Amino acid sequence: MAVAVKREPKQATVHFVAMLRALDLVVYSYGVSHAEVERRLCDWLIAGREAQTALPEKEAELRERPGQDRELQVQELRALIVRKEAVEFSRLARVDANRRKAGGQRIGELVTGRAPAGGAMPAKPRVEVCVDVFLAILEEKDPKGYRQGDYGTRRSWQDWWLQADQGRLPQTGGQAPTVWGYFDAALEELTQSGTLPAAPESRDGGPDAPVDVQPPPVIDTSTPPPAPATRGVGDADEPLPVPPQDVVHPRSPAGTRVDQIDRAVQRGPSLGAARIRAVRQRLRGIALAAVVGGVLLAGGAAGWMLRGPSTYTVQLAVPTQQITKADRSAAQQRATLDFRSLPAHRTWTLHLALKVLPTEQISPCTFGMQITAQVKADGQILRSFTSQPSQTTLNQEIPLGKHGSRSLQLIVTDLRTDPGCTLRLDPTGSQATATD
Repeated sequence: MAVAVKREPKQATVHFVAMLRALDLVVYSYGVSHAEVERRLCDWLIAGREAQTALPEKEAELRERPGQDRELQVQELRALIVRKEAVEFSRLARVDANRRKAGGQRIGELVTGRAPAGGAMPAKPRVEVCVDVFLAILEEKDPKGYRQGDYGTRRSWQDWWLQADQGRLPQTGGQAPTVWGYFDAALEELTQSGTLPAAPESRDGGPDAPVDVQPPPVIDTSTPPPAPATRGVGDADEPLPVPPQDVVHPRSPAGTRVDQIDRAVQRGPSLGAARIRAVRQRLRGIALAAVVGGVLLAGGAAGWMLRGPSTYTVQLAVPTQQITKADRSAAQQRATLDFRSLPAHRTWTLHLALKVLPTEQISPCTFGMQITAQVKADGQILRSFTSQPSQTTLNQEIPLGKHGSRSLQLIVTDLRTDPGCTLRLDPTGSQATATD
């Protein structure tokens, strides 16, 4: 009768799952549960399916009337479809996109090490979708921390997964400090719960054992070591100095390059000439590198003098805001997006990208919808504009001049749609540029 052997997870797997759990704890600290995360994934499924329906029509419009706005719309639809397919493949959310039944069980199993069973590394498609939705939530809850990289990036999480999958501890390099504030608590929770026990450290120097790498000893090659003392006429009773024995450095196996160099140095003046030649060759290399560096520096300076004007770009990222169409008897609600102020003494141009989206994926509120907005810089209104009926993506290029150093705002002054409709204003992609 075969006896089932319990598989112990690798230390790298435990470490990575604890990192994922730490990111989950950060999301939970903002009051977002696993059920809400799964509902977000269901929203992505619905948006992707709507994009699949609208894509052929938009591609036909792009072929008939090419334009940057239509090309951006096609790219956005394709991105929604790719995201939907990733969610479906990960199976972290209900494929029927029923948000009422979304409970977040699969996400909870992933971040607590219960899936996959047996302590194996979680699948990459699941991790990518889980990290993607976590970072999307944190981008809304903490825009500043997200921009500063306090939670890592999608690319860095892919690298950490690859390192852990290869049996190596993920090298964070000081990234995502906010996540590591929860790391100890997540690691203790996972190991004490018994669902993902920590793997024992290997005693044979295997891939799971932590490696303490020390730099090799520095060898002075400037002057040869003194020759061993010779016996003189009056030194009959004095013993000859004993040459030093081979030194084995700790943490370096016998016979490595470090020990061979040490033994060669201790053999005396027989290597003095070779050592001097090596020093001379090194000095020639340094001189050659200095000459080449000077040529490159001069070329770079000349290129800098001959290059065109420099372009400065400032990303204008602010959280999304909601605006509700009030009843006809009530006063109209306004929405104000406060962008960051711009550095003074430059001539700026605002490239505004505003998306007007309904809070519900299936909603008639954008049919025939129109908004009127104005750009206000340093207390002065520079431009007012009104969208076309049913236009949900607005792109405006507005010269600011030297305004915007104290304040820069986008103010929605009027919303024309059905009473009671709530829309979300998303200015992602807006930026200001200046050319010197």
